Amino acid sequence: GTILRGRGERKLILVATSGDTGSAVGSAFLGKKSIDVKILFPKGMVSQRQKAQLCAFSGNVSTYQVEGTFDDCQRMVKEAFMDSELNSKYDFSSANSINIARLIPQMTYYFYASLKFLKDRGRKPVIIVPTGNAGNVTAAYYALLMGAPIKRLFLACNSNHSITDYLRTGEYKGHKTIKTLANAMDVGNPSNMERLMSLFPKFEDFKANVDALCVSDDEIRQTISDYYKACGSFICPHTACSVYALNKRFSDSDDVVAVSTASPVKFSDVIRDVLGVAPPEDERFMKIISGKQQFTEIKADYHQLFV
Repeated sequence: GTILRGRGERKLILVATSGDTGSAVGSAFLGKKSIDVKILFPKGMVSQRQKAQLCAFSGNVSTYQVEGTFDDCQRMVKEAFMDSELNSKYDFSSANSINIARLIPQMTYYFYASLKFLKDRGRKPVIIVPTGNAGNVTAAYYALLMGAPIKRLFLACNSNHSITDYLRTGEYKGHKTIKTLANAMDVGNPSNMERLMSLFPKFEDFKANVDALCVSDDEIRQTISDYYKACGSFICPHTACSVYALNKRFSDSDDVVAVSTASPVKFSDVIRDVLGVAPPEDERFMKIISGKQQFTEIKADYHQLFV
């Protein structure tokens, strides 16, 4: 904001979110001078607590509930970027993985985790990454190719199956988004598949370097329950995909890191339904979502963002 102010410039950040990115971006830029943010989230496809967090902003951060899927929200952002008339009025940027600047900092924790694992155990780990739009795991591949001591990567998807279909058939086709308990991964046409396929352009190379499985809602529920019984801890539905893949495809003798993602507090309803008990409330989070909620409901048409 300081640099933009010094230049007399103003930036407009458009961010499509399937649940978590939007609230992180909104919190980061709330109140920043010379920066405006428009957050787009799909109606009925985020948890109630995620929605409450997304709609807790005001001032320079505006929230839009889109009648569509995350894929629609992402398409709207891309279409706005391609609109020459809008580009003459606004200085656009994105906080999605559309922007490579989103992936660069994500690489750091793959370096950290793999280096720590190597130091502690003397071996390179397999890392399991919960995967929806595939930005996070693409950052992990960049880290691996830059020298992070990762043995290989494994993608834990929910019931949205475009990546696993490609691994099975060799033909990539996006599909209509399937609503699941792991809603932040509800993406039918992951935009970062383009990046992954550019890293491994030949299908044989892609299949040799990328492995994945899909986890159903029933399997997510069972994993949340099993993990709680075994460890006494709560995990969110996305983390449950990672843990399921760990138990399904690996043995106790394998060196594996399973990535955990969102706070289980955001998914208290799901966890309570499965376990009969909810995770302890987070005081800071409750303060955020207990305030005034505001959003604008729009069709899946990017022009409505600028009315």
